[in-house]
Amino acid sequence: MTDPLAPVVTEAEVEGLIADLVRIDSVTPWLVEGGAGEAAVAAYLARWVADLPVEVELDEIEPGRVNFVATLRGTGGGPSLCLNAHADTVGYAGWPERALAPRREGDRLYGLGASDDKGCCAVALLALRHLATHGPRLTGDLTVACVADEEGVSIGTERLVATRTFDLAIVLEADALDRVVVEHQGFGWIDVVVNGRAAHGSAPEAGVDAIVGLAEVVTRLGAWGRAQRAVSPAPRNGATVFHTGTVSGGTDYATYPSRAVLGIEIGTQPGERLADRVAEIEAAIAEVARLMPADAGRGGRAPRARAIPRRRPRGAAIEPAGRRARATRRHPRRGRAQRLDRRGPHAVGRDPYPAARPARGQLPQPRRVGLPARGRGRGRARRRHGRRGPRMRPSREAARRALARVAPLAESATRHFPLAGGVVALCDRDGLVDSLAFGRADLERGVPTSAEHLFEIGSISKLFTSLVIDRLIESGRLAHEDPVGPHLAWAGLSPSMARARVVELLTHTAGLPLGSDGLADDAGELWASREVVAADVDPPRFHYSNLGYLVLGEVARALTGRRLPELVADWLLGPLGMTTAVAEIAWDDRRALATGYAPARPERPWVPGDPLAPAPFVETDSAAGNVAASALDMAGLVAALLRAAAGEAGGPISPETFARVTTTLAPSGEPTHTPAGTLPVSMSRYGLGLNVERVADSLCVTHGGGMVGHSTFLLVDCTLGLGVVVLSNANGDTLA
Repeated sequence: MTDPLAPVVTEAEVEGLIADLVRIDSVTPWLVEGGAGEAAVAAYLARWVADLPVEVELDEIEPGRVNFVATLRGTGGGPSLCLNAHADTVGYAGWPERALAPRREGDRLYGLGASDDKGCCAVALLALRHLATHGPRLTGDLTVACVADEEGVSIGTERLVATRTFDLAIVLEADALDRVVVEHQGFGWIDVVVNGRAAHGSAPEAGVDAIVGLAEVVTRLGAWGRAQRAVSPAPRNGATVFHTGTVSGGTDYATYPSRAVLGIEIGTQPGERLADRVAEIEAAIAEVARLMPADAGRGGRAPRARAIPRRRPRGAAIEPAGRRARATRRHPRRGRAQRLDRRGPHAVGRDPYPAARPARGQLPQPRRVGLPARGRGRGRARRRHGRRGPRMRPSREAARRALARVAPLAESATRHFPLAGGVVALCDRDGLVDSLAFGRADLERGVPTSAEHLFEIGSISKLFTSLVIDRLIESGRLAHEDPVGPHLAWAGLSPSMARARVVELLTHTAGLPLGSDGLADDAGELWASREVVAADVDPPRFHYSNLGYLVLGEVARALTGRRLPELVADWLLGPLGMTTAVAEIAWDDRRALATGYAPARPERPWVPGDPLAPAPFVETDSAAGNVAASALDMAGLVAALLRAAAGEAGGPISPETFARVTTTLAPSGEPTHTPAGTLPVSMSRYGLGLNVERVADSLCVTHGGGMVGHSTFLLVDCTLGLGVVVLSNANGDTLA
């Protein structure tokens, strides 16, 4: 007779499976550049369950980033349950010889991930094997998901809840818990940025010390943190998490630092938002501002500080905060915890004694889609690592230093060119690396520019029009070789315009003129231009044409029944994380934009010292220049381009789309300028909405934008993996 108290899984089975998993490198590349990812672990697990009557899926989210999902079907009628554990680990630079070599000492097994979280993967899989081979048969489906990227930004669990539906979920984590976790604190990473004024150390009257200003802010934040800990902690989650994490500032010993940045991590209790924490931090900043009035700083200026929520590179949930939506991990909501409290006794047959935890984890992810979820620990767990791995790669730090060296040049430009202000943003495939704001967004009110100000990006918008057209081509509703006339019968286009093919309009080789830009509405502009005769040139030549992109926007409207700005907003701005960008420049949005400027005396050449005046505000929805965006928004676009260039699938811009954009080329392209001391451009040819250039060994894509009162430029080095965005409120082609 079988002993009912005998273990259903032996200790040897547990130790053997965990040890096998530890031997497989699965460091998340989000934390450690070049990390192996989860593909090898997922392949091993697929072989491990091959003899079981289960359905297996290896879901590749990105190259090398794989979810392992195994489902044991039930007899029917019961609730479905998902056991969720993560297969990725942090790095092992501190113990490379021992990390992947599991060893047992007493009743403990040591190795990378043995506790967090390959042990939980093993427990879930051994339970699945026992049920599949010995029973009892469950009425509902049981799914074991060993997901990717929990140590990063949880792209694995995000994919899981987006593609599958379960009635219940248990998130397995290696915590010493004796109760079910139904909620935990949310968190945010926030940069406190203090701006001063760079100057040589021998010129104190000209310098403003950003580090001194940051020190004042840190003192008050420390007092605020101690006050928070003194308050009675939340009954489930404990005291709200708050600590500093990183600090940077200055360029060398002999220069007043123009910028200092403090990185902090801060928690939120259920029902709170990151915006609540930011407001409290900004209150500390405001106190510093009161104590350091303008005349307290050298040169008549005090350091300026602001709190900026860091955008998560991927996997972020958007939390609206007025017009400036901010990205952060979505926080658990108390209502959802109460829902689980009610369902717990029914689901497990007893009161789950709901608990909570202060640390972050994957619990919010199932809840994003309304799925009741609980976390469970295995007990006797130690703290695995004091750090979650390197936040920034060394190349990012070098890029920051390079950007800091640009600061004096940028400030000088506002005195030597008709330029009120702007932002230079340095980006990589994870988003914004750093930004440099200079000058004024509003000269009359003295408002300094910031990475959150919107600028009209002008002809850079053509890339968005091109991506909309590419989406229509991928769906089979349009082809590159299609003439546009049949789609625009209402316009009565001249025969030569009607014969123009989609690809010719995209590459500016249709022989069309630049266009007049006389009307704000594309349909009206097209009607006014309907009798334009396209030049018949053989072979075709590159001739830049706003009119051609205007035609493409009307083709998109004809095929979808929707205006191009609506398509750009829904198909591109949202998925790209461009949360504050607008796809139509309208009067109601003018206060979010940096004020555009132009020379006050346009009848004569501008010389340094001449005044600037606000430029006319022009509404437009033109497919040739309809988008306004901030530096933070543009970082999302650059990151998507770089990930697509690297072959990463699953993003809003696919590798296939990027290949079409950069290999379908006109015979020539935009003229280039090579200042002294820079690398020459060996190729410049216009692709589909971007200029494609070869600079030394690098493949670069670029585009400029000129609007009334705004001038912008985009450069993405696909080989180095870096991009630069320059946004300014200077008139037209000033940056060119």
